[in-house]
Amino acid sequence: MDESGRPAREVFSPGTAVVVSGGTGFLGSRVVRELLDRGCAVTSIDNSSTDHAVVDERLIHPAHKVASVDIRDREATVTALVEAQPSVVIHLAALHFIPRCVAEPATALEINVVGTQNLLDACRLLSRGPKFVLASTADVYLPSEEPHTEGSEIGPNNVYGLSKLAAEGIVRIAAQQGTCAPVICRLFNLYGAHETNPHVIPEIVSQLRLSDELHLGNTSPMRDFVYVDDAATAILRLCEVAPPGMTVNVGTGVSYSVVEVVGRISDLLGRSLAIVVDQARWRQSDRPHLRADPALLQSLVPGALSTPLSQGLEQLLRDERLL
Repeated sequence: MDESGRPAREVFSPGTAVVVSGGTGFLGSRVVRELLDRGCAVTSIDNSSTDHAVVDERLIHPAHKVASVDIRDREATVTALVEAQPSVVIHLAALHFIPRCVAEPATALEINVVGTQNLLDACRLLSRGPKFVLASTADVYLPSEEPHTEGSEIGPNNVYGLSKLAAEGIVRIAAQQGTCAPVICRLFNLYGAHETNPHVIPEIVSQLRLSDELHLGNTSPMRDFVYVDDAATAILRLCEVAPPGMTVNVGTGVSYSVVEVVGRISDLLGRSLAIVVDQARWRQSDRPHLRADPALLQSLVPGALSTPLSQGLEQLLRDERLL
């Protein structure tokens, strides 16, 4: 039985073939580690670009194969999946740093939409439609000061959110055609050591190596920060227990401003940190508030995302050798 009293599903039993797109990235490397710990045979499909690969010796494992494939390359993507014959596909590869998506909208759409379709095309050629986990985003929701439920009004206001909403749509169409059995995970703001995009927490960590004076942009937006290891575990559990076709928020239900995050880090370090608002870094937020209603997640996976912000930040600082 699982935590909710339902019969547990042996999705990730030893020897299970799993494909993880973006498997060497920030979230993907954690997912792959858990799968290897469970005895699965894992193929990571990843373009291995130096700006996002995570160096982790634990990923060097006889049951882990890395296929150096860009998911925009349909033929190579199909070949990798057909060779792996997975019963589960976990699709994490994406262009998700919003400023870059805004600057390169065509690239964002090619990776996030066309890349997803290429994976689905490959799934269609497998002998049996696999379970398919799509890492989507809370950015698909219409901005609101209220916590977002899965039924909240949809209204992405940038190309990243739009691309992920399109990816959700094509996954649902593929499911109707029998291509896969999907679970869609709408992720809120992940954080943790060795982040591979210049979001605010890794920027703070980078500056802390040089000074206690932090030059930051807009510090007022409230965000629902999710410890990345918790997110990896939640994704795998949802693959096991969520009914096919379900969409689930992966968020804590608690939000913090950048000022509050810096305050927590200051307390952990025992150092007085100063924030200098740098107009060159200022980015007007079109989402002053972003917070999940985690009721559905907690009903499916009780106790998910259990790491409090201070504990997660402490572990991040230790992993980054700042504490």
